[in-house]
Amino acid sequence: SSAENPYRGSVLIGFISGNEVSKSFMKSYLELTHFDRTNFGYLSNRADSDCGPLQIVDGRNQLAQATLDQPNCQWLFMVDTDMGFEPDTLAKLLAVADPVERPVVGGLCFSMREVGADGMNGKDTYPTPTILNWMEHKDGIWRFTGANHYPVNTMIRVGATGTACLLIHRSVLERIAERDGPHWFGQTALPDGMLEGEDVSFCHRCMDL
Repeated sequence: SSAENPYRGSVLIGFISGNEVSKSFMKSYLELTHFDRTNFGYLSNRADSDCGPLQIVDGRNQLAQATLDQPNCQWLFMVDTDMGFEPDTLAKLLAVADPVERPVVGGLCFSMREVGADGMNGKDTYPTPTILNWMEHKDGIWRFTGANHYPVNTMIRVGATGTACLLIHRSVLERIAERDGPHWFGQTALPDGMLEGEDVSFCHRCMDL
């Protein structure tokens, strides 16, 4: 019943991509939608936006607008097309999300950082969690700064995170639009003129509100 499952049919899954997506994403997407159909029925629709590296901001804004264009859609679930995820990822996020207390919840994701040449014409790399905290630096400017450590199997409050696996409640998109217009992911500037990424810019707006 709707009382037992208030989120039935209320989630739009959205992603941006070029002409191709990774094999891991496609398999993960199919398994997630199958899991949803046979269990909770959270998903109501899908939206995707074709874009290249220079159109990421517009692509993510289109996903936010697509969510608001559907009156019954309460959540936007964004996943990136270059990664894999578990079939119950959306269910896990909805289990801990809350429209008032936790209207934005992200999955634990990692980015791959390059640290130098590996001696074989490649790069040495290491994974780092996309967990950022709002901190003052030595130059007096506050910036979102990466955290290298985190508690295992624990929900934590962060200053910002990426949009690779992010669940956003409709009310967040509405509040940002009321203040800034349809520019949820437009890049914001720090006092030194540096532009924040579109994902961090979204989180910065959430922090301000």
